[in-house]
Amino acid sequence: PGEELPGEDPEKLRDAMVKDGISQSVCVNDLEKPAQMVLPKLERIKEALRESGFSTVLLSGSGATTFAHSKDKSADPRVALKGKDVDIEDMYVAGPLSFVTRQEGSWYSK
Repeated sequence: PGEELPGEDPEKLRDAMVKDGISQSVCVNDLEKPAQMVLPKLERIKEALRESGFSTVLLSGSGATTFAHSKDKSADPRVALKGKDVDIEDMYVAGPLSFVTRQEGSWYSK
């Protein structure tokens, strides 16, 4: 408590996400760069998805999962990665997916 930490202020990031929604600028993972240095394929995956129109691409944690967000509901990461310098044979690639949400007082739906 009371100690300054390097990097982005998490409260400012949260406030920006609440105000403006999810975007690459508010999705920060301090472990992403070190993980990409150990496994450069992770950076190629991110670049390929960004080049294909995914607006937000981020590593979860230390690199077990890369996830991507697109406003285009038909955006498919398998298509985005096909023909790129990324071997996806040993990866689980899913999509397009949608969030499950709910309105207050109602049940969850797509």
